[in-house]
Amino acid sequence: MARKSSPSAPPLVCQEPTALVKKCMGMLGRRLGHAGKIGFQEIPHARGEREFLLLSDQGSSARARQDYPVLYFEATRSKTYWLALSLRFAPSLERFRLIQASLLLFEGPWTEEKIPLLRAEWDELEEDGAHAQPHWHVYPAGAGVLRRSAPGGFPAAPPEPVEFVPQAAPPTDPGEAGIQDHPRFHYAMASQWHLEEGASYRCSFSEGGLLSWLVGCIDYIRGQLPHISREELLG
Repeated sequence: MARKSSPSAPPLVCQEPTALVKKCMGMLGRRLGHAGKIGFQEIPHARGEREFLLLSDQGSSARARQDYPVLYFEATRSKTYWLALSLRFAPSLERFRLIQASLLLFEGPWTEEKIPLLRAEWDELEEDGAHAQPHWHVYPAGAGVLRRSAPGGFPAAPPEPVEFVPQAAPPTDPGEAGIQDHPRFHYAMASQWHLEEGASYRCSFSEGGLLSWLVGCIDYIRGQLPHISREELLG
């Protein structure tokens, strides 16, 4: 029996993306203890798309599919964790429509390379319903590129990037360079599989829904870190 598609809500459209970005800045600042210390960097893309990355002058930088400014999140006795947020908008009838939101978790020292661990993501880029929206990505061991991060700003001026190959793994084929930076499996955040003919859940965000989703992801990740590291958070 075929599974039914989840109904889709209207897209999140705004007159000027920076207003929404600033609301996310305020929410993250309060949630992460960085109130008043978070700014943003805008990156223009093709077709008039605009990407916004949150950053802090007390943050660092890291790399997954691209370079990200990262905000200090939590620490245990032996590990330090960082968050990055990307919001991407596309022009829509003289306004802008949210097309992607990504929250990334990294682990590593402040002034050195950091390993991407997972990404919480929502996007509207795929119309075929193949993936649940929103969803989790889990990065394979060794994902990312070795890169030195400079304190006090983004982007850093690192040496040339070096391919990072996991231990006991064969060298990366040049034709597949970067494939480890793109985890393929989308882990559904919510589903309706327990219902008859239920499907993976696909939704759009309202402004309040986006903020609530970010808070929920942050709180859930924070609660899971002691299980990942097997150490208590320092607080």
